Amino acid sequence: MLLFVVAVGWVLVLASWLRARTETRGVNSISSFSRHLSVLERTSPARQGQGGVEAADEGGVVRPLRHAPIGLATAGRPGRMTLSQARRRRRDVLVGLGAATAVLAVLALTVGAVFVALFVLAAVAMGAYVALLVRAQRIGAERDAKVRYLPQPTTLDSSGYWLQQSAN
Repeated sequence: MLLFVVAVGWVLVLASWLRARTETRGVNSISSFSRHLSVLERTSPARQGQGGVEAADEGGVVRPLRHAPIGLATAGRPGRMTLSQARRRRRDVLVGLGAATAVLAVLALTVGAVFVALFVLAAVAMGAYVALLVRAQRIGAERDAKVRYLPQPTTLDSSGYWLQQSAN
């Protein structure tokens, strides 16, 4: 049984190595430059005026965020994750870790030795993932509490028009 677990581990390592090797094959300098340029465009602070990720405050008013959280972008960009896709991915990872932990708990009770160690490893992984989710939630709540949006002008009345003209 232990040899089976070690063999599965080696198969995963080899599959990862082969996948990484095939991804780098066939890349020329132009496509590499284009990929690097798209990364720079995504991380540029000069893009603040363009449509970013939106967030709703307590009153339900939707306002654009200035910078998207890491790994998230607008829905219009192909290959990038939206907020709902990120939530779905987090939920799927949590359910997968929970299912793996439950299956390994049953196997640890019925089979024994090897699966006890695997169960402990899966439980630690799930605990660490939940701790990271809680930390991310706290950071988001702290950011929401500290960030205040300036009121947006709706229309210019006559005094606003003259003030704007005198400033130019």
